[in-house]
Amino acid sequence: MGTFQIPDIPDDDVQPMKPDLRWMTTMLAIILGICIFTFGLFYCFSYFVISNFSLDQEKKYFWEVDILWKETPFDFSKLSYQVTLPQNIEVLVVESKEINAFASIWGKVLFTTEILKNFKNEEEFLFILGHEIEHIKNRDPLKSYSFHMPIYLTFLVLWMDMWIEVKRIESISRPYMSRQVELASDIGGIGLVKKYGGNTRCILPFFEEPTSLFEKYFMVTSTHPTNQARVEQIIKMGSEDEKNCREWKY
Repeated sequence: MGTFQIPDIPDDDVQPMKPDLRWMTTMLAIILGICIFTFGLFYCFSYFVISNFSLDQEKKYFWEVDILWKETPFDFSKLSYQVTLPQNIEVLVVESKEINAFASIWGKVLFTTEILKNFKNEEEFLFILGHEIEHIKNRDPLKSYSFHMPIYLTFLVLWMDMWIEVKRIESISRPYMSRQVELASDIGGIGLVKKYGGNTRCILPFFEEPTSLFEKYFMVTSTHPTNQARVEQIIKMGSEDEKNCREWKY
């Protein structure tokens, strides 16, 4: 009976305490490249495709975000003038102790009850309303929503419950915007104040005070321009008359 002989196996230099660093580096580089390529595609999709979507197309192709708070329509009858909103834009109020206002997809502008309590005059409200409407016109909320889609999909694959929570957190947070985008939206706020005959200088004290309402409103992300930049733009583009500030009665 013949004898079975086990062939010699060459020594393997790769051991648990001695990994193959070249293989690890190659895999990390491939993963990083895939991530960069994926985010690059979504970035291009956001800024070259999404920016051309109408609100009707937005409602058709994107689902409505889940807001954690109950929404109620804003009562414009309490203002001293009648505001005409752009088509398909809603202004809603949500119950919250947070001083905040933000634009969401589906053409929604949401004000928390706390920020409504802190307004001193109607000019302040108009400025924030115009600012957020300008974000919607520029498709900023949808751009941000689509830009974060790879993150959503990752959580969807890993853990469905976590995906739902992340989607909700993103829906109530302000989109990531650059200083240039925020200043451009401020122009919309200034324009709305002027459109209804308000005095844009009524907004200035809130930007000039160190602990102002507007500083709290815009301090969530450092991508927002400084108060000084906003003040300079309001003075440059705002009204020069000395009208009295309109009383806030909401």
